[in-house]
Amino acid sequence: MDQEVKTSSKPEYVQGIIQYYSEAGMDYQPWSRRLNMHFGYFRFGLNPFNRESLLDEMSRQVVTRLQLDHDAENQLVDLGCGVGASARYAVEHYPHLKVLGATIVPWQIEQAQRLTENHAHRDQLSFELMDYCNLPVADDHFDGAYAMESSCYDMGKEFAYHRQISEALDVDGYFAHPYHSWQRGLNENHNGLIRQYLPKGMALNEITRKEIRIIQDKLNNRPRKTLGYKTPNEVYEEMKLAS
Repeated sequence: MDQEVKTSSKPEYVQGIIQYYSEAGMDYQPWSRRLNMHFGYFRFGLNPFNRESLLDEMSRQVVTRLQLDHDAENQLVDLGCGVGASARYAVEHYPHLKVLGATIVPWQIEQAQRLTENHAHRDQLSFELMDYCNLPVADDHFDGAYAMESSCYDMGKEFAYHRQISEALDVDGYFAHPYHSWQRGLNENHNGLIRQYLPKGMALNEITRKEIRIIQDKLNNRPRKTLGYKTPNEVYEEMKLAS
């Protein structure tokens, strides 16, 4: 898809976002069969080992807090819509709701439209290539807006202001303890798989994109116990057939 988006952000910043999500988007396949691109929300009564239900619960929490009239004809905008999982969840539960998904990533628009074309509520959904910081609509055009971003804390300097972030958003943040790898089991397991191809201490600046793609393809075609010994690509193909 060869499209340009009008944005108020710096071109190099925009291109970095587009490149990241275009290359990493497929990595969300093992994370969520509905391709949710955020973390989940736990409340009592949910199974903490059923990740998809927690991901859907996050969408439910966000939409519910907009306090929409269930039977009214409202219009929402999903700011940074990913591939539309949260938007699809919203229209499944509000019969008269319409949602516009906005993103600056062409790949996400392609995937959102593909995943929605056979959806029972596809007429209530639309996805547009646009910068949500510079929407070409009046301020009162939508009845509500939401955005979901998930961040995994690390010990790097990028989280030097984590206390201020927690205070501004009124949320708690947690760090894994040093040398407690079991607190990040899935992450450490993937690191171990990658280390089979890129040993610790290897100069990563010498690795080409082609070599990275080869490693990615091998891992995406490797059976995983957590997927019932199917490969991530097999699970993805099943999802496409079911969508």
